[in-house]
Amino acid sequence: MSNVTFDWLEFDSLVIEMNNLQELISIVNLYIAEEHETCGKAVSAIQDLTNRIYLDLLSKQKQTTKTYKTKGDK
Repeated sequence: MSNVTFDWLEFDSLVIEMNNLQELISIVNLYIAEEHETCGKAVSAIQDLTNRIYLDLLSKQKQTTKTYKTKGDK
């Protein structure tokens, strides 16, 4: 696997956008689930997936921030 470099500001923006997406999916799911149970379950599955992605990105962001702070202390 090759290393990929990217801008941390872009990464931070991605984390913020994933959080925004999570919130929008929650709102949509509330309306859909009231009328259509099957569609509500599908939206819930999408929400679970995006939540896992968001939490993974957030974890990587925190790990990286911690690593840079530790390196900066030396």
